[in-house]
Amino acid sequence: LSLDPKATPSLFDDGMLFVVRPAYQRNKLWWVRDQSNSADLAISELPIPEGGGRRLLSREDTSVPVLWTTNGDLNLTGATAAIDGTNILFYVENTTNPPRWQTASETHNNDGRDGTLVFCAREFATPILIPIRFAKTVGRVPIGSIGTPEWYRGRTWLLPTPAGLAIGHSLLDGFWFLPRPQLDAAINPRLTALRTAKAAIEGPIQERQKQLLAAYDKNRNGVLDPDEKQTMIFDSKYLRQNWPAIDANKNRLIDLSELDFFDADGNGLASDKEMEAIDKMLEIEVDDLFKEFDKNKDGGLSDDEMRALAKWIKANSTERGGTFADFGVPPQSDVNENGRLERSELKELLSSRLFGRLFSGPHMMSSPALKQIRAKYPISPFSLKTAAGKADCKAALEALWSYKPSLRGPGNPRPARPGSPP
Repeated sequence: LSLDPKATPSLFDDGMLFVVRPAYQRNKLWWVRDQSNSADLAISELPIPEGGGRRLLSREDTSVPVLWTTNGDLNLTGATAAIDGTNILFYVENTTNPPRWQTASETHNNDGRDGTLVFCAREFATPILIPIRFAKTVGRVPIGSIGTPEWYRGRTWLLPTPAGLAIGHSLLDGFWFLPRPQLDAAINPRLTALRTAKAAIEGPIQERQKQLLAAYDKNRNGVLDPDEKQTMIFDSKYLRQNWPAIDANKNRLIDLSELDFFDADGNGLASDKEMEAIDKMLEIEVDDLFKEFDKNKDGGLSDDEMRALAKWIKANSTERGGTFADFGVPPQSDVNENGRLERSELKELLSSRLFGRLFSGPHMMSSPALKQIRAKYPISPFSLKTAAGKADCKAALEALWSYKPSLRGPGNPRPARPGSPP
């Protein structure tokens, strides 16, 4: 990790937390678990400049998967955090407006809350928000603005214990205590709902795994051999059925961290079938986006529909960028100049979004040949149609697949591919 020399880790019984705020890049919260020699990227979010203004970002590594995804409304990398077993808790002071990713059912009289506990469970990518109020007649509310002069305001702290959660402030005597049964009563119903929803998704997936094994296990040895997996990954029906599992961060866009799925045989080499599988997956992505944003169902996206789609992509991109400006702006993308975006044109845009990131990552700096390929594709739209472009794409994809294990560190291998039989 590249850490600020002045940064101090937050230490807990179950590990430690590091906050990294590099210039012109996303703020990141890294989690080093106890007895582990590698770090997990827990939170990655856009920096919030003082006084507002634009968020200027440079290109950065987006190949490391993030445990929890947010829109950055609560500024979790600037909030007080604590490790609670295999989970992380954040305490965020009250804001004027509820965050965009908080549902109506989670507000619980939002106007009266003093802060928000954000519970990040290891098994789910979506945080759970718990509004919290303090009995102000008993004591002062622990907030970061306590303290004079302004440059010494102290800091709010959290300490999870088996009996509950202690919340205090470095400039206040005593602390507040939330008993574990009360905390569990707020968290467990939502965890149950998430697990129920997850089971509803995984149940059919497990059934499809059995069907896939029956369909593609040609030698009937009970497992899918590399050549059988190559055949399976090329099946559009298989990709469509497993799109919810492929889309690990649930943003309905294919990201670099999800391209592991397409290394069907696990050999780190991009075969023609694996490349075509990515192309088929982009077509599925286009189909889903057209169903939502082609409001008049005329088979093309108008200016208003394109603006709505660009806004949605920006809000749901977990990697750098996310607007049409990253991969070609209409009307340049309107190849047939009919004033709207066709399915094939949107596919080219999404392809450029994905492979533009693929060509710009740090894995492309590992050899002179890869550096030459990277120099060809700064931001320009990319197409899988040309032989030269396809060869460059294969090289970049193989570089990503070989680069990612080194990021995960020893003892933290590539995760198993979801939705696939053994």
